[in-house]
Amino acid sequence: MGHDADGQMPRRQRMAPEMRATRLLDAALVEFSANGYTAATVETIARRAGLSWQTGASWFGVKGD
Repeated sequence: MGHDADGQMPRRQRMAPEMRATRLLDAALVEFSANGYTAATVETIARRAGLSWQTGASWFGVKGD
């Protein structure tokens, strides 16, 4: 991410909740298809979606909960 004309880092915009949900669900489908449910983790799904694992965990919880 580059600096703007004033030399400042641009503010990061929050992703809409609907977009986060769509990205996480799409990433989960890919991860489960590629590696199976038992090998999939919230962290790998969130990473595929371009989000933090904390965001994934807040949406899905963790296995075994």
